[in-house]
Amino acid sequence: MNMSIHYANYLNTTTMVSVDSGTDTTQYLFGRESSNQYQTSGDNSDATTSTIVVNFTGTEEVDRIILQNINLKSFKMYYDSNTANLFSITSALTGTTEWTNNSATSLNLILEDTKTIGSITIEATATMLANEEKKIGEMWITKNLLTFDQNPQARGYRAETDRKEWRHEMSDGGVVVYALSDKFSTRIKRKYVDQEEYDTLKTIHRIWDAIVFVPFPTGTAWNSEIYEVTWTGAFTFETFSDNYKENGYSGTIKLEETPN
Repeated sequence: MNMSIHYANYLNTTTMVSVDSGTDTTQYLFGRESSNQYQTSGDNSDATTSTIVVNFTGTEEVDRIILQNINLKSFKMYYDSNTANLFSITSALTGTTEWTNNSATSLNLILEDTKTIGSITIEATATMLANEEKKIGEMWITKNLLTFDQNPQARGYRAETDRKEWRHEMSDGGVVVYALSDKFSTRIKRKYVDQEEYDTLKTIHRIWDAIVFVPFPTGTAWNSEIYEVTWTGAFTFETFSDNYKENGYSGTIKLEETPN
């Protein structure tokens, strides 16, 4: 599947979350450090159903739900408090958001169609290793802005992770490094962009706020790579790709990860 850009995560405050247990860890559902997991407390039995509810202030248009670093084997996800309202998905083997034998620790769920909804509920029972607390590292709820019609060539995609660090040289010449954080950035070169994509790119550039970038959004065997970023710098897609303007535009998208 091709690279995609989405709106920022709709889940962004603990006041949106209601849980049976583990209230003190709900901030990890959207903290953007998937090694820190929300987990239940005292629900370490496969015979116990644990519930997580995300309530929006009003309604939101949703077509992407992403779960990272989970240990859930048997669980289901539905909307607007109705257990019959399972999501239909195109990106996983189940077809709907109900699993009895899940083994994927990260799931990139692409909905069959956009849903305008007021809440999302997860009901979890069994865990991959039996009778553990139910755990979720990150939950992203969002809507797609753009999926590229084709990925750039290798030379057109340059990504790196820059380390924010403090370096101290000791008296004997040795160096001590205190690493503070790692931040993702990328430059994506696009050629032969048609008018529709040009208009969408211009809209994204004008958001002036955080967006979400998924480099390789496969439905199965997903590598869990997802970043909240901003588009920095100029909008460079005013340039035509060649002398015949109907062949479209060329430019570069520069994305840099936002602070946690």
